[in-house]
Amino acid sequence: MCRNEAAHLYARKAELEAAGLRVVVLVKEVLDNEVEDFKRVVWPEGDVFLDKEMRFYRLFFGGEYGQDSMMGFLCRLFCCCGGPSRRLKENLRGATANISEHNMKGEGFIKGGLLVVRQGGEIEYAFAEHELGEMAPMDEVVAASMRAAGQKT
Repeated sequence: MCRNEAAHLYARKAELEAAGLRVVVLVKEVLDNEVEDFKRVVWPEGDVFLDKEMRFYRLFFGGEYGQDSMMGFLCRLFCCCGGPSRRLKENLRGATANISEHNMKGEGFIKGGLLVVRQGGEIEYAFAEHELGEMAPMDEVVAASMRAAGQKT
């Protein structure tokens, strides 16, 4: 989850916790002070867990993890056509407009997602990041979370 998406989710965290839900973040690696910086910048009162085996990331892409290449990223970033190129550029603009401190460490091309899981393990909602920086619609996340908590939306 990029810092931009985490900030949007964190803005709704109190609402979700008031419904009896637990909101956590999973990361795939710990480099230098990045987890501490992430918590300081966008997730100050939340739990962050390490998924060293990347099981969470593999859920979204058929047992493998979704990964971009540097060449593919650069082609989409500098391409003049629409489609995926436009989406990537919009995602980057949104992230830079909303977050002042970014994480530029690590490989940066593994795609993630967001899950809302009911107590007992049943998945209520899943969102897979298909383009880097793509975010789950927060209203959908909150509605799914309320359903998972047994509340009407």
